[in-house]
Amino acid sequence: MSPPTFSSLTFTIEGISYYHSFCRQLRFTDRELEVITHLSYGKNAEEIAAELVLSVSTIHKYLSNLRQKVNAKDTTHLVCIAFRSGLIS
Repeated sequence: MSPPTFSSLTFTIEGISYYHSFCRQLRFTDRELEVITHLSYGKNAEEIAAELVLSVSTIHKYLSNLRQKVNAKDTTHLVCIAFRSGLIS
């Protein structure tokens, strides 16, 4: 049996700890974690792109991939998941 994916899981409040444990098991690149960290400091895509010397479209692609990895509804949800899961502090 293949491991569960976020799209196949539905969580109640009681299942949230499992969800965050599941997030910690995912693999994130150093660059992805760097983007999330900058985002958590309130920077927007343009500011992150300038800081990391990348294009804005590249940052948007990173954010899209990250949201998909953790099944985040939006960027704010992505940052909340990252904090609650201990991916960033």
